[in-house]
Amino acid sequence: MKKSKIILTIILFLFIFTNNCTYASMADYTDEDAEKDTQRLIQEHKENFDSSKSDNNYLKELTVNGGTISPNFDRQVKDYSLKIDSNINEIDIIANPEDTRAKVKGDGKIDINNISECKIEVVSESGTTRTYFIKIIKANKEENANENIKKEDLNDIHEEDENIIISSNIIKEENLVQELKDNKNINKYAIGLVTLILVLVCIVIIVKSNKRTKH
Repeated sequence: MKKSKIILTIILFLFIFTNNCTYASMADYTDEDAEKDTQRLIQEHKENFDSSKSDNNYLKELTVNGGTISPNFDRQVKDYSLKIDSNINEIDIIANPEDTRAKVKGDGKIDINNISECKIEVVSESGTTRTYFIKIIKANKEENANENIKKEDLNDIHEEDENIIISSNIIKEENLVQELKDNKNINKYAIGLVTLILVLVCIVIIVKSNKRTKH
């Protein structure tokens, strides 16, 4: 009986001591500690969940039908500009990701009536996002007119260059024909001169032969 009381007392003492330690430990555990542990568990879960998924959120190609972005596309460069005529109200953006598992948002046909910038988002398989920006610059009517004048001037210059080339070719052909004629005349003269010399030689030989015969 006494042994049973002693054992029961020891168990009761251990129970009280353990509970006190637990309460003391819970008293030191603040809301901030709970928040940190929660974030740590979330991060560990995310790393374990996303470890096999791709983080590639780069574009392989970025072009605009009917226009040219500046500078030339580079997957590391996020900011671009596009200068277009003021009467254009819609553009067609072509954006292809490097990783086929990534998703692209903001490409295709875009109404640019009331916007000055287009955003193209690339979301990787693991959920990371990269955003590319295209700033829309609409040329005013005066700039368009000046651009048309420049194009006309360039066309005129090209036509003048073509005319100069044609004239130069004609002159070269005429010179070549004249040169051929001159060479032909020279050949005729040379043949005539050689013929004359041969005739004179023959005459000299005949005269000498006659003189010998008389003697």
